[in-house]
Amino acid sequence: MLSRKVLLTFLLACWVLFPACQREDDPLAPPPDPGLVDLPTALAHQNTSYVRWIEKVRGRVGRNSNGSFVVWSRRNDYQLGLVVSAAHVLGIGWFGEENSDIPAQFWLPEGREGVLRLNLPPADGSVMLEEVSPLYDLFNPAIPASENKDFLTGILPAHDFFVGLIDSQIFPVTDGPVPIPKPLQKDTPLVMYDPEQLTLQEPTWQEGLPFDSVMLLGYPQDKEQFPHGAVSLGSILADTAARTVIERLKAIGDEEGLIAYEPSVEMIITAEAIAGMSGGGVFNQEGHLLGIMVRATDALEKGYIRAVRMSYVVAQVRQAWEASPADREKLAPYLNEEISNHGEVDP
Repeated sequence: MLSRKVLLTFLLACWVLFPACQREDDPLAPPPDPGLVDLPTALAHQNTSYVRWIEKVRGRVGRNSNGSFVVWSRRNDYQLGLVVSAAHVLGIGWFGEENSDIPAQFWLPEGREGVLRLNLPPADGSVMLEEVSPLYDLFNPAIPASENKDFLTGILPAHDFFVGLIDSQIFPVTDGPVPIPKPLQKDTPLVMYDPEQLTLQEPTWQEGLPFDSVMLLGYPQDKEQFPHGAVSLGSILADTAARTVIERLKAIGDEEGLIAYEPSVEMIITAEAIAGMSGGGVFNQEGHLLGIMVRATDALEKGYIRAVRMSYVVAQVRQAWEASPADREKLAPYLNEEISNHGEVDP
């Protein structure tokens, strides 16, 4: 049996000479900042688990004009990016005329020109957003006329999302004439920074549960302080706590207090986010997408974020799918893998 002195000498040598023998985190390293942190600063943090968490997910989140978006999945016949974001980021009139009832609807992407507005981080892992790609609409939920006004500032979480596609087309960001993208390119898979290939593995999303620790990532409109995106850590509130927060906000006259909490639709998260992060992602520690940010308030002692659940997004897409038999064959290559319950859904 090794003596205690020999054993301690061996462990010390292991620690100094072989980093693989060390704990994942230096116990003396400071904990991650719970507030909003610019992405390069977060990536330089001494807490390796925190940095590894960021690395899992950061390549999936990009800028969507003045907001953010997430590549939900590449699990489709063409390995294109299935995109999810907040409807209000697109602005009024995108899916239908202002002050009109907009029905839940699919948009068949074949032959349609996309709109250049998506800045996805480069596949090499750089944080610079120097290229832009087209967005192709795929699905929007119903939006009532009462919410389809005033720049969609009053849209409720249940209606504040959309699903689209991003393909392999990229164009340099310039101040010159805006190029016209080609129709959706299905021959070349989307290549993106996804070091653990989470957008290609089932499941790409999970249900967010009370008390889950989560990471929020998006692109603030404040490009001076956050030119390369921002990260925030938080926790999902249980339903009782979420309702209590809404009541407190109502009591002080905050507009979020006027919007009832719908637990099947949304999560309320204690975290920080600012304008521009709408449409950005909420991720668990495994890197699964839990939802997208849509509303926030800092009127209380903490920041509170409303995020549409991915389970709700999938349920709404599936419901529309089941009601659209005429379009299923054309939509199946893009959606089959993600909205089927078990295995494939027959066209």
